[in-house]
Amino acid sequence: MAQRSSLSLGILALLLWALSWSWLVGGSESVVRVGEIGAVIAGIAAVVFGVVTPRRSENTGLWCGVAALVLVVGLNVLTLLLR
Repeated sequence: MAQRSSLSLGILALLLWALSWSWLVGGSESVVRVGEIGAVIAGIAAVVFGVVTPRRSENTGLWCGVAALVLVVGLNVLTLLLR
């Protein structure tokens, strides 16, 4: 059960991260912030669910959550450094 939840949350985190890039096609700032905050929350939840899953070798949700967190945090830090 936790492995399926982790995968769902990991995919959700990546989709919300993609939503945070909607400013490229004219999305509003509030949509971008909702995407970023949602990606962080879903990413953390996916990682937590993935860690408590007994079989970590096949835990794709854990890695999707980690990827979403790295993308959101990393690209925001990069943006701050380039300003």
